[in-house]
Amino acid sequence: MPCRLVDTRAAENLEAPYSGPAFVNETRTYSVSGIGKTNPCALENRSAVDGDARALPQPLAGLSVLVKVYNAETSPVAGAFGVATASATPTWFGWYGPGVPAKQQDAIVLTKDEISVAVMGAKADVTVDLLGYFVDDPAVSGPAGPQGEKGDTGAAGVAGATGPQGPEGPAGPQGVKGDTGAAGAAGAIGPQGPEGSAGPQGAKGDTGAAGATGPQGPQGLKGDTGATGATGPQGPQGIQGPAGPPGPAPAVSPDCTLLEQIKSCLTTSNGFAPFSDCVLSLVCPPPQVRTVKER
Repeated sequence: MPCRLVDTRAAENLEAPYSGPAFVNETRTYSVSGIGKTNPCALENRSAVDGDARALPQPLAGLSVLVKVYNAETSPVAGAFGVATASATPTWFGWYGPGVPAKQQDAIVLTKDEISVAVMGAKADVTVDLLGYFVDDPAVSGPAGPQGEKGDTGAAGVAGATGPQGPEGPAGPQGVKGDTGAAGAAGAIGPQGPEGSAGPQGAKGDTGAAGATGPQGPQGLKGDTGATGATGPQGPQGIQGPAGPPGPAPAVSPDCTLLEQIKSCLTTSNGFAPFSDCVLSLVCPPPQVRTVKER
């Protein structure tokens, strides 16, 4: 009956799920009835070694197994392993070098088909060998016997290897405030933040200095003729002009009077001097000059 059901070591190359990888803080469950033909515990392989090999009966009442643990850590790290409910507490194992057997356990597993193996702490390879099986006795069992007397206390066992570090405990109460530490170095400038909303309008600033005169622009289009401006004030009287040539002799008629001729001077004269000259010419007509031709 003895056969190897599980071997996680890479060199053994068993068929999954009875092969590697190594255990790392986990539990795996293996079926006895679901093994493939390549597994050493398959009936074909057991028959090749033992001609009397038989198929495992169903249902089973339990299995006898041998579990070995090989610490796979590269430095000293302890761990623990357990087989189903065969023991109340896990079995601790130490470290004797990578791949060196660290512990083994013979166990009676009460099961109808499956075996569970758990490894905690150190990373480890595991082998599980089936040593035998149990079936229910068809015969009627007798009554339970009386409880025996309590046995003597056994001798203290050898101290086990140091166990793995326990879980982190709860946080303690806050301590007294410490002294202010030295200022740390300035951190790197962070990325520019998003643009903020516009703030309120500020107060009116002072008038700036006048800018430089710009270049003269091109001549614009001719504008419309403007409205006639208001008449300006009368200018000062101009200087007296030169005397004009003598006017024609006044016409003599029965109806012509001196007054009418003076009125005529008013309408034809421009200024006082021409008017005065006109009146004088009426009152004192210029002498008649006679031209004598030479013979």
